[in-house]
Amino acid sequence: MKINVAPALGRVASAIYPDQSVLVVWLRKDKTGEADLVGRYISPENQLGEVLELVEVSPTRSSGFPKLVLSKSETILAWTDQSQRAPQVKTGLVNLEALKKI
Repeated sequence: MKINVAPALGRVASAIYPDQSVLVVWLRKDKTGEADLVGRYISPENQLGEVLELVEVSPTRSSGFPKLVLSKSETILAWTDQSQRAPQVKTGLVNLEALKKI
């Protein structure tokens, strides 16, 4: 199943939920040459949600690989931020309901 609609830089992370739905995130180069972490929800019936930009990141390899962590009630996204002098690991909550719009 193809889930991206534009050229991807890769660096994929995914999470499978108890209902067998899936969240996939990956790096995608934007029109300015920068990159975004984008996400897409896939329902248990394999219906695709929209591809949504989650956070702007560096397109360089030093930005590493995103990570997804499931808690009992939330999905946490972690990524490496290269916008400062020293790289920093940042985290954020994923709005899964926004990604579920099919």
